[in-house]
Amino acid sequence: MEPHPDTVDQLFDLLPDPQIHLDLGEREELPQKYCDGMYTFFASLTHHNWPDGDLNHLRDHVKWQSANSIMDLQMFCSQLARCGLTRPLSIDAGAKKERQLAYWAWIAKGRRDEECPLKAATRLSGNYEAEEPVQHNLLPEGSVVPALCAACGSPDATKKCKGCLIKHGDHITAATVYCNAACQTLHWKTHKAACKIRKQMYHATYLLAEIYRQQLRSTNIVNSVSVSEENGIITIEECDPKLDFRGKTFFQPVPNSSNLSDTHLEAVLTFGWCHNLVHEVDPLLDLLIKPLCKTLEEVTVVPKNAHTTVCRLEHMGIYRYNGMWLHKVIRATLKSGDQIAVDLTGAQYGWCEVATPWEAYCKHRVHSVTQSITFDVGAPSLNPDMFRHRMEYLVTEARRNLALHVTQFLIAWMASKNMATVRGLLKMTTREFEVASEEVVSHAKDIFEELRKAYLQDPQYRH
Repeated sequence: MEPHPDTVDQLFDLLPDPQIHLDLGEREELPQKYCDGMYTFFASLTHHNWPDGDLNHLRDHVKWQSANSIMDLQMFCSQLARCGLTRPLSIDAGAKKERQLAYWAWIAKGRRDEECPLKAATRLSGNYEAEEPVQHNLLPEGSVVPALCAACGSPDATKKCKGCLIKHGDHITAATVYCNAACQTLHWKTHKAACKIRKQMYHATYLLAEIYRQQLRSTNIVNSVSVSEENGIITIEECDPKLDFRGKTFFQPVPNSSNLSDTHLEAVLTFGWCHNLVHEVDPLLDLLIKPLCKTLEEVTVVPKNAHTTVCRLEHMGIYRYNGMWLHKVIRATLKSGDQIAVDLTGAQYGWCEVATPWEAYCKHRVHSVTQSITFDVGAPSLNPDMFRHRMEYLVTEARRNLALHVTQFLIAWMASKNMATVRGLLKMTTREFEVASEEVVSHAKDIFEELRKAYLQDPQYRH
């Protein structure tokens, strides 16, 4: 008995067109349609073993889900993405299969606007002239530097206020501009408060990010066989969970980085850690960020325009691409009314800035917002019921404990410098603050190292 020539295409006939998913996102009816198509496809796999190359290729990537009956849309689509990334697509750009595979491969690699296959079908066949590559590691200066004078609204203003000019290297990440010195002087009374608090906020987030990087290095739990980079994708191959980890500590050495740049190593270390971030750095948020803000919100977004793609290869060939999953970022509304995106785990997407104007962040890095929750900081303890697994709770608690110890050190350090409040630290000149931050982070590393040694001996942090 021969199969219908379009056996494998039955799956793609039942899936919503990618354009619908792009336009509507995760609406309730869409996951159900994907699941219907998914299970129809699995049913054909259960009863047939056709010598169909396309069908067998897909089966190699999704058969685990048929066996486990897991209705997990994101995981299913991750495997479709894998198909699109590992095999050449047909030049027939109109075929449903090619549209689906190209679409999910595009999402897995980070939803870069200029590469969207739905905007130009010829991209599927490669029949187009190469464009100048777009760099997404930094927000375009045009999106963070206003074109209008803050005082009179005239276009083409170029004089920047030095008090709140924020740079990442030579790249401007925030600025207020004027036509000339006269406009700046006229506007100073209005701008003064916002100018000062913006500078303090960027100092606070810089220090928070430096401490958080050390925090992650001290409590890494990724048990990897290898970390490699190929064709622009960083792959973390995890250990087989069937190995006996009983009695062994959760905390592992930082993955071997001999073949990775510092930027790519940061992407590996931050991959997937946005979801418990608010709890992990709570004491530092309370000390450094809260005094500057009206409100703090944890915003869940669908990310886009990733500069770096990270993939976690799990047991049974399950691939998790960072572009496929939701991301969480802090939206801080300052007392001046300005809104700042604070993204401590943006390095997993190759994004360099930790703090950026919210509007620019949304325009270039957010496909859609799925949830926003206002939160407070300074909680006395964590509630274990908030977490899915015991290990997740214990690791979050351990990281929060690290943050608490550094917060206590920082309070004592500021007192030794005759600083009555954290504003004394944040109001420093840029050079003074750099020197102070270096000293604080150095002490934080020492504190983390001592606590890490204690964690390695503590039986509660063992499998």
